[in-house]
Amino acid sequence: MINGLSGSRELRIITIVFLLVSSSSFADIYKCNVNGEQVFSDQPCTRNAEKVELKVYQPKAEDINQQQRATKRYIEDSQYDEIDALRKKNKSLKVKIHQLIKQRNKKVQLLNEKVYEYSDTIIASSDPDVFKNIEALNAEYLRKIDQLEAEIHRNELRMSEIKSLIDAKH
Repeated sequence: MINGLSGSRELRIITIVFLLVSSSSFADIYKCNVNGEQVFSDQPCTRNAEKVELKVYQPKAEDINQQQRATKRYIEDSQYDEIDALRKKNKSLKVKIHQLIKQRNKKVQLLNEKVYEYSDTIIASSDPDVFKNIEALNAEYLRKIDQLEAEIHRNELRMSEIKSLIDAKH
């Protein structure tokens, strides 16, 4: 007996039972309600036991082939969709990089206004931290840009991988 089963789990259990029993010696399966729980058995477990009718559908070979072709098209379409999404993502990341470069340049320009030429080879500032701030600003923006470029590179590798899978199928 199998106690406390419901929904699709019942169907799986029934299917397993069906597969384990050959069609020539197929035993009956009964579904009962015992103490509020559903129970399955090869014999009626209560007076109100219901005999379970198993309906097995064997699809035609053409139906199977048609479904396999549809599945293959779906997988291929999904791969093309993923490539398109990665291209759009990379385009967006390149725009972000361009925006970061513009932001950095504006901030460096503001800091450069605090700098003056002392001679042909020497630059000076009345703000003792200005050069350190310019260096820190550049480092921060370079780190952000490097992260975005690394993501673009990963996306390009994934696109190449998908294209190889598609090419291998054709």
